[in-house]
Amino acid sequence: MKVKGIFPPIITPFNEEGQIDNKRFEVLLEFWSKFVDGMFVCGSYGSGPLMSPEEREMVFEIASATVRKKPLIAHVGAITTSIAVRLARHAERHGAIAVAAVPPFYYSPDSRSIQAHFEAIINAVTIPVYAYDNPKTTGNPLTPELLNGLANLGLHGLKDSSFDIGKLYMAMRTIERSDFDFVIGSESLMLPAFAMGVRGCIAGLGNPFPEVMQKFHSVVLSGSAVDAKEWQERVLILWDILHIGSSIPTAYEILKLRGMDPGYPRKPLLPLEEAKIKKLEEALEKTKDLWDLA
Repeated sequence: MKVKGIFPPIITPFNEEGQIDNKRFEVLLEFWSKFVDGMFVCGSYGSGPLMSPEEREMVFEIASATVRKKPLIAHVGAITTSIAVRLARHAERHGAIAVAAVPPFYYSPDSRSIQAHFEAIINAVTIPVYAYDNPKTTGNPLTPELLNGLANLGLHGLKDSSFDIGKLYMAMRTIERSDFDFVIGSESLMLPAFAMGVRGCIAGLGNPFPEVMQKFHSVVLSGSAVDAKEWQERVLILWDILHIGSSIPTAYEILKLRGMDPGYPRKPLLPLEEAKIKKLEEALEKTKDLWDLA
C-alpha cells in the first residue's frame, strides 16, 4: 500500500464547552469527502495531542462511520508507548488503512528508545505503520539512519513534516527498502516532493480548500511543468493566508467565512482575535480568484 493523493489532516470540531461536536464533524466529513482521496485523523490539525485516548477513539469512530468510501489514516502518536499501541489497535479494528505516529514528545528519548517505541506499534497491528517526523512540535527529529533501521523492522513509510526537502531527499537515498512509502506532510513542498516520486500529501490547506488541493494534485500529476509551478505558487499564497494566525484556528475561521460551521478549536488554542479575522477576510477577498473554483 502507498498513500496516493490528498489526505487532509482534518480538524476536529468542538463546542464552546470543549466537547467533541459529533454533528458538526459529520457535516464537515461529508464536505471533505467530495474532494479528497482520504483523511488523516487526529493529527496536529485534528488536535489529537490535546485529547484523551478515549476522545481520540471516539473521533476516529465518528469518521469511520460517516465516511465509508474514503480511506482513513489514524494518527496514534502519544507520549507513552502503551497509549500509542492502544490507539493503533483501536484504529485497525475500526477500519484504518494505516496508522502514523510521531515519536514520543516532551522528553528526549535516545534512538534506542524511539526504535523500541515504533517497534511496539509495528508489532501491535497488521496494517501499515508510518513514522511522522515533526521535529518542530516533538523536539525529537527522526534521522534518515534511524528511519532506515525502522524500515528494516517493518516500518512501512514516512510522513515528512520536517519542512526540510533536503532531509526528505536524504531519507529517500538512505532508506534501503525499495517499497518504503514517502508522504509529504505539507502542501508547501508538494511539487518538489512529487518531482522525486512522492505521491501522497497530508495537506493542511485541504481543510478549508479541499477543492484547491484536488486541482493542484491533478495538475501536478498530469499537467505541464509550467502549470504545476503556477499551481504551487497559488497554493503558497493560500498557505500564507492560512498562517495569518496560528494555522489551526485560522483553518476553522476560513471554513466559517466559507459558510461552514466548524465549531471551535480546543483550548489552549483560541479562535482568532478580531483584528486577524479582519485581515483574513481582506486576504480571502483579494485572492478569491485563487480559491473559488466554482
